[in-house]
Amino acid sequence: MSQLAGLWLVAGGCAAPPAASPLYPVGVYYGVETLIAQPGGLSDGMLEQDFTTIDKLGFNTVFVRHAEDQDVGRVVGAATRTNLAAAVSARRVLYYVRTGLLPEDCDSVEALVRSTRPKSPDVAGATLIRNMGTAVDKATASRVARLASAVASDKTGVRTVAVWAGPPDVDGALRSHLSWLARSPGSATGRPAGDMLLLECVDRQGTRPQRDGARWLADYHAGLAAGLTGGLVVDRFRVIPGQWRALAEGREPVSAERATAIRRVAARAALWGPKLRKLVPQDLEPLNPSGADPRIVLFAGPKRRFIMLFNSLETDFVHRKVNLPATLGGRPVKRVVAVPADDHVIGGEVVAARGPTLTIAADLAPGDASLWEVF
Repeated sequence: MSQLAGLWLVAGGCAAPPAASPLYPVGVYYGVETLIAQPGGLSDGMLEQDFTTIDKLGFNTVFVRHAEDQDVGRVVGAATRTNLAAAVSARRVLYYVRTGLLPEDCDSVEALVRSTRPKSPDVAGATLIRNMGTAVDKATASRVARLASAVASDKTGVRTVAVWAGPPDVDGALRSHLSWLARSPGSATGRPAGDMLLLECVDRQGTRPQRDGARWLADYHAGLAAGLTGGLVVDRFRVIPGQWRALAEGREPVSAERATAIRRVAARAALWGPKLRKLVPQDLEPLNPSGADPRIVLFAGPKRRFIMLFNSLETDFVHRKVNLPATLGGRPVKRVVAVPADDHVIGGEVVAARGPTLTIAADLAPGDASLWEVF
C-alpha cells in the first residue's frame, strides 16, 4: 500500500504555541479521492460526518491526501469544527521532494517554503506544522532535510514532520532536522527511539482473517517495542470499495466491529504514547522462562521506567506469572503500578517487589499488552 504523502499539519482554532501545548499526534490517513470518485463527490457534509467519526474513534489528527488547492480551506474548516488537527498536501513541496526540481517561480528552497504557506482564511488562526513529504532514499532525504532547514531559518516557530519509507540504514541525519519523523516498524530496527508509528490497517479483500482487533493491537505494541513511540498514524480511514479493505469502504460508515477495534488502538496510543515518547526500549528475559512467556520490554530513561508485557500471539491467550529481577535499568525496583489501557479506567493495580524478585501476572488476549510504571 502507498505511504503517507507530504502534508501540512494544521491544528485548528486559537491554539497555544507548540512549545506550550505540544500535540502528540494520534492520527488517521484520509483519502479525499474516495469521496470524489463516489456519487455526490466531495461535500462539506460528508467531510464533517467522517471527521466527526474520526474524532469519536479517539483520533486528534486527520492526514488528508489528494485535496486540490481550492479544497484545502474546506478540509481544514471541517477538521477544525470537529476538534481535529488537519494535514493537507502541498503539491509543490511533493514535486520538489520527488524530483529535486524547483518550480519555475522559485529560485531557492527558501522561496519554495515561503510560496507554499497556506493562505486560506480557514487556517489563519491555526497552529501550523509543515510536513516535508515522503523520503525513500538518500536523495529525497537530503531534499526533505533542506526543506526542514529552510522552515527553521524562516523563524516562524512552526514544527516540521516527514515520512520515511525507505530502507532502515540510509536515512542519514534526516531525523535531526525534523520535529517528527514517521516510519513503519520494518524501518525502525537500530534507529533512535521516538519516531511516529505508521500502522497499516488496509489489506486486500479476503486475504486476512477477520481478527482486526488482535492484529492492529499486536502491530501497535510491536511498534512501541521497536521504539516508535512519538505518535501514531493509521493508514487509512476510507477506501474505494472493491480491491481493498479499510476502516470504511465507499461512502459506508465504519462497522461496529472495526470501530471498536481501532478505538482501542487510538485510546492506547493517547494514554501510553506520551509516557513512552522519549524512553529507549529493551527486551527482557524472565527469571522463570517457559514457552508461554509474553514478550517483555523495558522502556527506560533518566527519570522514568515502564515495563510492557506483550502477547504477540495471534490466536492464543497468555495466562502466566512473570518473575523479573528487582533491579531494572541499573536501578532498584520497589513497586510497579499498572497504567490504564483504556480512557475510562482511572486507577491501576500496584505490585510490590519481594526481595530480589518482582512478580507480575500476565493475563493477555491475543495481541494485547499491559504497561506498568516502575518505581
